[in-house]
Formats: sequence, structure tokens, C-alpha cells
Amino acid sequence: QTCALPIFMASSVIVSQSKFWDLRDDWRNTKKQAATAILAGVYDEDIFWRLHPHPWNIFQKAQVLEQDSLGIYSLWFSAFPGKTLSKIFTLVNSDRCAGYLDTAREISSDRSGYRTSGWAIDQASKKPPRLVLFAAGETITGLAFPGASRPDVERLFPTVSYAGWRGHAKLGADETLHAYAVLRSEEHTSELQSP
Repeated sequence: QTCALPIFMASSVIVSQSKFWDLRDDWRNTKKQAATAILAGVYDEDIFWRLHPHPWNIFQKAQVLEQDSLGIYSLWFSAFPGKTLSKIFTLVNSDRCAGYLDTAREISSDRSGYRTSGWAIDQASKKPPRLVLFAAGETITGLAFPGASRPDVERLFPTVSYAGWRGHAKLGADETLHAYAVLRSEEHTSELQSP
């Protein structure tokens, strides 16, 4: 009977630690999704509520950061939305990258905003790309960060982990959304397949 208590305590610690890692990953992914929504100019109330008690103030606060190039606005990709894709990157053959735009779901709190997900692998480095960009025509309308777990992709590409991505994009009524992986060479993009 005295052995049961230490075993129970050890199993409780293991279970709580595994839940901690799940919560940590969920928190990290939520922050990434909020960053992509802010940079794309998409009001994703569901994501913002998880991080801020007043989600309607997010863009007002982000404007202050943008003016002084602070926070996410200090990073190399923050100025991409609104720019012309071909003026920043050279488009290369799609065989340089494997991947797919799985979903683009309209957000109820922003009728021109879309929450996106998919996966991508830079074939040369056998790693996830640096970034995924979305474009309508030639204009960059959003982005996504790789780093989400995709067991289905890992079964196809066993040497690649965390090739999944989630992000946000703006899209007009008659526009078509295209996804591009920013390859590890930095100046090249490759278009991903989409449904």
C-alpha cells in the first residue's frame, strides 16, 4: 500500500507535465495566429479574446507599435502585407516546395478576413519554409508561420517536423487567394497547391 502513493504521485506529475507542454504549444500557436491577424489587418475576435481583455482595441495598440517599429513590426516580414510579391521575391518552380493550402475560412468578425491553414516543406533544405505568404493577384494580403504539428505530413516526410502552418489573409469578393512558401534561400518563393 505504501508503494501506491509514490507511483500515483509520479504518474500525476507526468500527466500534468504533458498537459503543460500541450498548453505551452497552444499558447505559442495562439500568439502566432494573433500576430498574423494583426499584420494582415484581419479582426479575428476569437483569437484576440484569448490574448487581450479588450480585443476591439488591438489595432489601436498595434498602430503605436507600428509607428515606432516595435514588437512584431520590428521583424523582417512585417512590411510585406500590401506589397507586390514579385518586387520582393523571385517565384521559382513549384517542385522546389511541397505543400498545400488546406483551408481558408471566412471569419465572422471580419467578412474580408480569412483564417488559413496548411503545410509546406522546402525541398532543398528538407525543413519547413521560413514563412508562408498569401496573395490576391500580385498583392500580398497576409501571412502564416510554420511550426504547427502535422502528423499526417510527418508520415509522408518522416525527416520533417512541424511543417504545418496557420495564418490570416484579407481577400476581396472577386479575388482568389494563393499561398506561397518563402524558401530558406529567402529571396525565392514557390506557390503551394490549393483546392
